[in-house]
Amino acid sequence: MIKRIGTRAVLLLALFIAHAATAPDADSVAVATQPQARAVKLFFILLDGNGQYGKKVGCNDSVVSVVKTIEPTAAPLQAALTELLSVKGETYCETGLYNPLHQSSLKLESVSVGKQTAVVKMVGEYRDGGHCDTPRVEAQLTETVKQFTSVKKVRFFVNGRELTFNPID
Repeated sequence: MIKRIGTRAVLLLALFIAHAATAPDADSVAVATQPQARAVKLFFILLDGNGQYGKKVGCNDSVVSVVKTIEPTAAPLQAALTELLSVKGETYCETGLYNPLHQSSLKLESVSVGKQTAVVKMVGEYRDGGHCDTPRVEAQLTETVKQFTSVKKVRFFVNGRELTFNPID
């Protein structure tokens, strides 16, 4: 069962992080193009956010970003996905933001970008909670990849099979 944000303070912290991370500024745009990126955005779900703090997804939720500092890399897209898939808890740190990928055990195999399309290959087991979680996972993965201006479309594969986001319930 999904735990709702329990206190007003945690909700305010989550909203502050979401707003700060999605606010346009020169530094966030530069992350995608710098040869040695030092930060990426990871996307999570603000339950009952109703699209007020990011795109509306799932069952009246918002997909929001959190800025994560990373080791300098020339491959920030790969680093962002690796970081996202390494988050194992139902919520992200102390933010109270929901991580619908917590039910899966996925690892990044490879990522490539050509003709503005990213092809993301993962291995492991993909699971989600169905009706509400399926669009949440799709948004979480897609927004993490599309933060980079060179990507307009994304295709996901798990164990060699293209992932289609159809609710299981």
